[in-house]
Parts: sequence; C-alpha cells; structure tokens
Amino acid sequence: MLNKRLLIKNLLSHNDENTFYDKKESLDLNTHEGKTKFLKHVCALSNSNPGNNSYLIIGVTDETNEIKGFELIDDSKVQNLIKAGLNNPPLVKYENIYFPHLSKNKAVGLLTINPEKDLTTFKKTMGKVFSGTGYYRKGSSSIPLDEDFSIDPANKRSVSEIINFSNVSFKQLLDDVFDFYNTWGKKYNPQYLVFKDQFILCWAGYQTDFKGKRVLSEVDIRIVNEGSKLFYSPEQLVNIFISDSEFKATEYVILGFDKNHKLYPLETTSLNFDDNGQYSLKTKVVFDFPEFDKDQVYDLYQRAKNLEKKLKNGLSVISVQNNLHPEELANYFLLCYFNGIDQAKNDLINSADYLEGAAAQYHKGCMRILEKAENTNGR
Repeated sequence: MLNKRLLIKNLLSHNDENTFYDKKESLDLNTHEGKTKFLKHVCALSNSNPGNNSYLIIGVTDETNEIKGFELIDDSKVQNLIKAGLNNPPLVKYENIYFPHLSKNKAVGLLTINPEKDLTTFKKTMGKVFSGTGYYRKGSSSIPLDEDFSIDPANKRSVSEIINFSNVSFKQLLDDVFDFYNTWGKKYNPQYLVFKDQFILCWAGYQTDFKGKRVLSEVDIRIVNEGSKLFYSPEQLVNIFISDSEFKATEYVILGFDKNHKLYPLETTSLNFDDNGQYSLKTKVVFDFPEFDKDQVYDLYQRAKNLEKKLKNGLSVISVQNNLHPEELANYFLLCYFNGIDQAKNDLINSADYLEGAAAQYHKGCMRILEKAENTNGR
C-alpha cells in the first residue's frame, strides 16, 4: 500500500521541482492573491501531466527541503476552490501527512492531482489572470500556455517508479503504531483497529464530559498505512462511532452566551473500508446554527460591541465585562450573525485585527464554523 510520507520523502530526495511536482513552504487560501497563485500551480501541474498523477507539497522549505510542516487544511476547502475557479478542473485530493518530529497541530500537505486529458483553464478573471488563461510547467516554473507547450514523456515513467518505491513495509507499519502510542501516552488512551485485515487506524483523545455528554478532546486520528493524519483539533470535541467497516468521528463546537453554552454537531468524517482493499473518506457538515429570541440577540450584540471597544483600547482578556468573556467575542458576533444581524459578520471578520492569544484562537475556530455553515446552508 502506498505510504504518503514515503512518497513525499521520495519526491524530495530524488527530484528537484519539475513538471510533475512542486513544493511550497506555506499556502494561503484566505486572500484573493493567495487563491490565484494556488490555482495557477494546480492548473499548470494538471496541464503538464495528462497521463500521470502530479503533486503539490506544502510545508517544505524551497532551498533546503526542510520539512517544517503547515497547519491542517480541510480537503473540502481545496476541492471547492478548484471547482469554482477552474474549467475542466482535475480530480484532486488534499491530505495532511504527519511526520514524527512535527508538532501535533502541523502536518505536511500533499495535494495529489489526477490526470485530466482536457486543458485546464481559469473559469473567471482573478487579479491579473484573465478568464480562459491556462498554465503549464516549464522546469520548476508555472507559466502561461504558449506555442512552446509540450508534455514530457518521461513523467509517466518517473512517477510510476516513485510510487513503487513508496509502498509501506511491515516494519514501517509497526514503527508507526508504536510511535503513535508513545506520542500520546496513557492519559489520551491511544487505540488502534485493523479494518478488513488491511487498514490500520489509530486514534487518541482525552475523555471529558460536557454537561453530561461524554466526548473526546485533543483528538488525533490517523491511517497508519498511508501516514495520513485525518483529524486533529485542540479545541473541538469529538464523538466516535465504530462498526466492522466504518469509523465515524462527529466534531462538536461549543457556542452560546451567558449560561446557555451547548454542544452543536459541526461535521462528520466517515471512513468506510471495503473488502477489495479500498476505502472511502466522506465529510458532511451537519451544523444547524442555534436560534435565540430576537431581543436576547439584540442585547447580546450591543454588549458585544461595547466589549469590542474596550478590547480595542487594550482591555485585559481575562476580565469579564457585562457577563461576557473577552476571549469569546468572536463567538458572540458569530451567534448574532446567525440570528439575523448581518453587520455582525463584518464585526467577526474585522476582530482578527485586534484579538490576541486565546481570543485569536477562538476567532479562528469561529471563522471555520462560518465558512462551513455558509457553504452548506447558503446563509
């Protein structure tokens, strides 16, 4: 079975950036400019490899190939961007691949681009890139399609050889399971299961109770065979369901104000294992935003705006103001937006400019909830 960590090592060890793979130290999918650059690279790799897979690696330095890792990114976010931005978009898969020396909240991003025979071009104008523009790889650069465009016939053979060298050994599987147990320790109750006599899945999490509901925090879930980290979050809470052929993790978020904080299911990640040596990974947003009385929401918004003013003036984030906790400001704005106060969305987005520490981390989680909710419900 193909081990994605070995695949990354083989790409880095045996090849400089070329027409079938590229590497970046970081990835920006939040700004217009960052999205455009990303789509250019995907477009170029796709057009230059109609007969084989191509790859984009995130979290590796350009000059030294040092594996530094990057924050975990949802595959769905990448998929949505590519489908919305490109004509003839290739089939892709974004995976977070763990390396033992990286911190728990980082991985190396591996984007696998499957062959697409038709030329891929930009669907709409983005910055200086006009609608209909296509790109290809020339050496280690992504450049606009021109009369010099050609396909390197050696790519198909080179990629096939790299994949053959990246199959996992039995020793590697055992080492990875022991490494997982050593990383988490007894406190997080690390466990493993073998599905269909082929797939080794490890998970760990700290068991806790939230208002009578038993959930796991700081959850790490990995498919050992592939070196793939499926999930890790220091903030969200998770419930796990297991059957003979399925492993499903439901992610919960805590939202509320005053004394009515509750757990709300956000997203399910389901792994279904087949007898033929294949598995499918599906994520589904299951979030229904909490609804409150209009007078309550209006009062909350006014209190949140007052808290915003004080935070901008340097209020300590450990102080409680008017029954509101400063580190939860993003949560308050998010709830107000979900309950009909449209301006609260801009307040939420703009609060990134002044929130720090725990408040900034809470803000990041609220932005993720907002993105998933809007993509699903069209709010």
